[in-house]
Amino acid sequence: MAKIEHTERGAELVTDDGLRLHLDFVNDRLKYQRPHRGKSELIAKAIGLSKGFHQVWDLTAGLAEDAWFLVRLGAEVTAFERQPLIAELVEDARQRAARAPETAELAARFSLRAGDAIEILRALQKGSGPEVIYLDPMFSFEKKKTALPRKEMQIFRSVVGADADASDLLREALRVAKDRVVVKRPLKEPPLLEGLQHRFEGTTIRYDLYNPKL
Repeated sequence: MAKIEHTERGAELVTDDGLRLHLDFVNDRLKYQRPHRGKSELIAKAIGLSKGFHQVWDLTAGLAEDAWFLVRLGAEVTAFERQPLIAELVEDARQRAARAPETAELAARFSLRAGDAIEILRALQKGSGPEVIYLDPMFSFEKKKTALPRKEMQIFRSVVGADADASDLLREALRVAKDRVVVKRPLKEPPLLEGLQHRFEGTTIRYDLYNPKL
């Protein structure tokens, strides 16, 4: 069974076969400090940052790569993660970022809620959520491909599993969100639900935009 170990560099998730996963919002240039093009980024357009939408709930935080990226773009993000070990890993990374002078201001705009987002949303009244809700359900494996995902994703999948209830989560998001719901999808996969307002398409992924007011 996977477990969390606390080391000199912070929390690490350790699997049964000895694989280790450590998150670093401050120094990881590949995943958490990669260059960006500000509000011209596709995800920024989908969220509506240029339209003044800055309050975002990320219901499927995972390793918080998108959540932290949105914070760096100027959003105020509340991330939800229901897998306790992953939530602990993300919160440890957030706390270390809050103590680092170069990321303290960013960390102040990022909070984490450990728990099942569907259950949390079901306790809320219609339209009582944030301006924008964001979902990035787990992408399915493509059997035709022989290359395995990168090590971090292999570990993450082994601990978290599939998001079988993604459509139910989207329905709750549409009930609660004030202005828009954005779903990240592989470019060629069908939408989780019908009724798209718009698609923001990249080369391999897209962001499906739903209007909760419709």
